[in-house]
Amino acid sequence: MKKILLVDDQPNFIKMVSLKLNQMGFAVVSAENGRQGVEVAIAENPDLIVMDIMMPEMDGFTACEKIKAHFGDKKCPVVFLSAKGQESDRKRATELGAADFISKPFSPKMLIGRIEELLKE
Repeated sequence: MKKILLVDDQPNFIKMVSLKLNQMGFAVVSAENGRQGVEVAIAENPDLIVMDIMMPEMDGFTACEKIKAHFGDKKCPVVFLSAKGQESDRKRATELGAADFISKPFSPKMLIGRIEELLKE
């Protein structure tokens, strides 16, 4: 069973996406800010991470840098899902090695489809 880490400061987002992913047969762990996201990623070793950018304590970009530094070359795709959709944000996500950048509001069906694609690669 593939494990997905959801990092977002919106409990409704985590609840909605977790439910859908559980129904699809994925194991889901979550964190409500970037600092917790780094801790959970290290402890749980997920197969994929879906992360917001704007969060308390540590933003998603910084969390992604720390996670990538910890895991090195291990393949763990990061999908940024954020209301911040400016070109500079997309560029930074690409520079950090993100697998995708999805702007909020988003289609849960599209997000799940993208997760399934990335986990097959």
